[in-house]
Amino acid sequence: LHLVALRLLKAVSGDRVVTLNLYLLLGFVLVAVVAYGVLRNIGVGAPVACASGIVYSLAPYHFERIALGHVFLAAYYAVPLGVLLALWSVDGSMWGPGRVGHRRWWAAAWILVVGSASAYYAAYTLVLVAGLGAAVALRRRSARALVVPAAVAVGIVAVVVANVAGDLLAARSAGTNIEASGRAVDDLSLYALRPILLVAPDASHRVPALADVGEQLRSSTPWQGGAYLGVVATAGLLVLAVRCVRSLRRYGDVEGDPDSDTSRYGLDRRLAVIAAVGVVVSSVGATWVLGAVGFTQIRAWDRISVVIGFIGLCALGPAIERGLRARPSPLGPYLAGVALVAVAVVDQTGALPSRTDAVRAHRSDVEVAAGIEAMVDDTALAFQFPYVAFPGGVTDRGMPMYANLGPWAVGEDRVSYSSGAMQGRGGDWQASWVAREPDVMAIGLAAAGFDVLYVDRRADPTPFMQHTPRSGAETADALAAAGLIGQRSPDGTREWFDLRPLRERMIDQHGEEAVDALGAAVVRPIGVT
Repeated sequence: LHLVALRLLKAVSGDRVVTLNLYLLLGFVLVAVVAYGVLRNIGVGAPVACASGIVYSLAPYHFERIALGHVFLAAYYAVPLGVLLALWSVDGSMWGPGRVGHRRWWAAAWILVVGSASAYYAAYTLVLVAGLGAAVALRRRSARALVVPAAVAVGIVAVVVANVAGDLLAARSAGTNIEASGRAVDDLSLYALRPILLVAPDASHRVPALADVGEQLRSSTPWQGGAYLGVVATAGLLVLAVRCVRSLRRYGDVEGDPDSDTSRYGLDRRLAVIAAVGVVVSSVGATWVLGAVGFTQIRAWDRISVVIGFIGLCALGPAIERGLRARPSPLGPYLAGVALVAVAVVDQTGALPSRTDAVRAHRSDVEVAAGIEAMVDDTALAFQFPYVAFPGGVTDRGMPMYANLGPWAVGEDRVSYSSGAMQGRGGDWQASWVAREPDVMAIGLAAAGFDVLYVDRRADPTPFMQHTPRSGAETADALAAAGLIGQRSPDGTREWFDLRPLRERMIDQHGEEAVDALGAAVVRPIGVT
């Protein structure tokens, strides 16, 4: 689904950077609109639902995903739909004829969206549907209550499998890439949810007191464990907890089935079950069990915090509506909505990136790409140092994450760059070659047909000594000392060297056949672990 959207935007804009920015912006809109629709469906009035949708689109989780380059995860509009599917699967609205039964067609559409938007959010939806379905079946003492949840779960799994069918077929011929796709059981404990971090603000929070509290909480938990929910969503969870406790006391006073969505406490109880199931399944012990029985590919269960945050908004919206009905006022819903958004803007957007830094980085990439393209002819090859393998090697090593993709993203497609090699595949020959001395590395790359050797001078050798045995600055200085002609970017962050004269000298000394043989040996993926 994301790839289709990106292709369409690229056809309209014609530019990679514009396309990506448009999709990131569209993600905020889609999340807000879908959240609004789901909140309206559970009975929240338009002004409060609209404000809550905006609050949800501004979740700290959203900005964290963008900062880490998780473009698809940042478009989490499938999460509210997953919650809605869980609620619909147990309330009878997808079963039977007439006005009620028409929801099954909407449910089919949402299943397609959830299964095509993210394997992670599809897995979370399966957990919500199964957990709530099991709870309702136990309450009613009826196995029939599991039929619709099971059908929804099967539908989601089928859509996910259809989305990855191409990868599964390719794996049959190319083999499974254990280096890139292997997930250790211990990873599931490392990336499990730690509920205390859901209420721990980032150190960049606008309110210093909250920033200090968050820093203390996070320093006591030296692992990842979930994104900060924000004051609004946390307040909703507290309201949900209070109402569920009250419902236990008033259980006999509720008219009809106390677990139905039309009862006073039915929705609260089901939201509470969804939140509880999410927390339990994503906790350290439960995720370890999932890994031990083979479910290791979905490992970052702490991301389920985005589901828990939406549950908080689902609980807060009806509570605000009830309070407004107690004191009716035409402006009440609108004032409440403005207040929610105002609190979210102050509370949830403290870690926004600097636009000045982004513009400066983009300008530098443009200058680097233009400099390389001016140095070489069309259809040139550029090798990039340090070597960054995807997905595991993409991390901060002194230079920004994904920095090697910058010149390619803004270039004119005249130069092919080496960045983006997949771990465990043929491109991993780079891991062996960059460990050699800079002058030897240059000889091998020239023999292999590379026209340019690009060096990011910001690269730090630690903690990736195997792939980056020396800093970028040391490598560039050693290449210059070896006689290679280089050019440095105006901001001094990157430097690139012309390898063509070196290749010509090698051919003059040893002959083209010998140089080509050496080049073939350089790119042969052997001896790589």
